[in-house]
Amino acid sequence: MPQPLQTHAQARRFEDAFSLFAAMRRTEIKPDNFTYACIARACADSFDLDGLKLVHCGVMGLDSICSSALVSAYSRLSLVDEASRVFNGIRQPDLVLWNLMISGYGNGGFWDKGLQLFSEMESMEMGPDGYIIVGLLSGLADLSLISIGEGIHGLCLKWNLDSNAHVSSVLVSMYSRCMSMNSAHRVFSGLFEPDLVTWSALITGFSQSGDYDKALFFFKNLNMEGKKPDSVLIASMFAATAAAQMAHVGPGCEIHAYVLRHGIESDVMISSALIGIESDKALTFCKISDWFCLFYLLIL
Repeated sequence: MPQPLQTHAQARRFEDAFSLFAAMRRTEIKPDNFTYACIARACADSFDLDGLKLVHCGVMGLDSICSSALVSAYSRLSLVDEASRVFNGIRQPDLVLWNLMISGYGNGGFWDKGLQLFSEMESMEMGPDGYIIVGLLSGLADLSLISIGEGIHGLCLKWNLDSNAHVSSVLVSMYSRCMSMNSAHRVFSGLFEPDLVTWSALITGFSQSGDYDKALFFFKNLNMEGKKPDSVLIASMFAATAAAQMAHVGPGCEIHAYVLRHGIESDVMISSALIGIESDKALTFCKISDWFCLFYLLIL
């Protein structure tokens, strides 16, 4: 694979990468599957479905590298059926391909197909890894699916994957999405050093389930641990507390105070979230970059 083409793709200079690829096809130098895999990933990064289909048509024989890139690219573009066709065309998929396909089903919300594929993999006596468990859990986002999530958690314990920090983090996220906060907290408490994503999942879960005291408690603990919450977490806290502000305005006020102390009220997402917690008929003028936004707050 030509080094300039890979460099352009990695730097997200997609037009340059595609132009170089087109020029290469007009010469006697034929792209190998490493090149096709690189361009497939670039098509997914640039949301170029037509380009991805052209790449797929040009592939001469699918090896593990090219098929993995195609399955991943189609899945990222929410074309799970296309990804499945590529996967089913491989006689002996390796563990990477199994993982990509199961994750594609999970991320696309087809958790049932992901579990079915997982059962097929087990029947072939292929041991799962943490990435496959993450793929299975990623599609579970409703309380009605909690029993399935608990079953997958049981498999983690059976295969000693619960010690995998990434798997535990995704378990916290899954339980939080399904509003099973006792289970989410139990897994969270077993983590030696949870990352910001895991903290955010737990805090957002408590907020969305209406337990604002615990959400604020863990938000404070997050800061005491020296970790800086991002604008997404702060905005989600604002949104949750705004929904209950008539009964419980304390958390929203405390988070607003945190924003002011740290001088981050001009962040676009945070400024927008402030609409829901300001007082009656107030006007907030926020300077964002080089332009001003006037927010007309709701009449409560």
